[in-house]
Amino acid sequence: MLFIIDDILEEMAIEGKRYFSPHYIISIAKQSGQILTLKETTNHLLSLVGSNKKLQVFYEVECPNGDNDFPISSPLELSNEERTCHLCHVEYIPSPDRVWVYFDFTPAYKNYLKKKSLVPEQPQILALV
Repeated sequence: MLFIIDDILEEMAIEGKRYFSPHYIISIAKQSGQILTLKETTNHLLSLVGSNKKLQVFYEVECPNGDNDFPISSPLELSNEERTCHLCHVEYIPSPDRVWVYFDFTPAYKNYLKKKSLVPEQPQILALV
């Protein structure tokens, strides 16, 4: 079932899509009749993160009003210190439950797809008898 995610990712990369969430992948899969859960989709996307893999992962902390306040490297680095949202100016304590995760393609994966699309199909050789 997770192969559908890989197919969607390849199409998106070829189309030049960038910065997408697991919810976006789920909505595309749903359009083709495939049902994916948020957990399985997110876990599969995270398994594709790395320098020599397909994806990069990004995290942003959301304030109580729903604004993306600031980026972080990992949800584990959140502090319990109160802060003020730079957009709506509400004071809050960041929570790991309010962290947005989104992805982009690695340069290595984009290069792989470029090379893959440039490789001509092997011509069929007919034997003359």
